[in-house]
Amino acid sequence: MSIGGRALAALGVVVLLAVWLVPVRTYDDRQLADSDVRLVDAWQGWPAITLVLATLLALVVVVRGRPVPVLVVAGVAAAVAVTRVGAGDLIIWDGQDAQGRPTGGLERPQWSWGVGVGMVGGVLLVLAAGLDLVRSLRSRSPRG
Repeated sequence: MSIGGRALAALGVVVLLAVWLVPVRTYDDRQLADSDVRLVDAWQGWPAITLVLATLLALVVVVRGRPVPVLVVAGVAAAVAVTRVGAGDLIIWDGQDAQGRPTGGLERPQWSWGVGVGMVGGVLLVLAAGLDLVRSLRSRSPRG
């Protein structure tokens, strides 16, 4: 794997590790800010497991410098997994005000900038694979 490809892949891994700490879904009502969905809090189901496996696969490629298709799979899997985290989260409440009238509501989290961070990490892995693929194709060409 080329130095540029390895650097892009390493940067992708760092970005995928950083996405664990930023909110990927936030609630419009900022009184619910402590309920914003971060990956570290939403350790549930296939999105989190997929993201962990994608990051580990990419890390193996960075360290060993081998299979380019693994980077493509890891990048796409990471990007898809980040978009699915917290997809079903809702906050529902009910109650009464001082006059006895019913109150209540429903809050659904919206996408946050953390999804973009995860997408950038996935794209960096795919770009690293593409860079290495181009380099390997050039080295095999008869024009040299």
